Amino acid sequence: MPALILPLVDAATHWPERGGLIGLDLGTKTIGVAVSNPDRRLATGVET
Repeated sequence: MPALILPLVDAATHWPERGGLIGLDLGTKTIGVAVSNPDRRLATGVET
């Protein structure tokens, strides 16, 4: 399946209702990573 490149608002319609999501914070020196819980109510930073 090819990768989807969509605006975030449109991309959300392609995600399942439950399950963890990964967030990236692209800083000037480092990249921060966070993962949500399956209910998507809380995200926690990940050591990289």
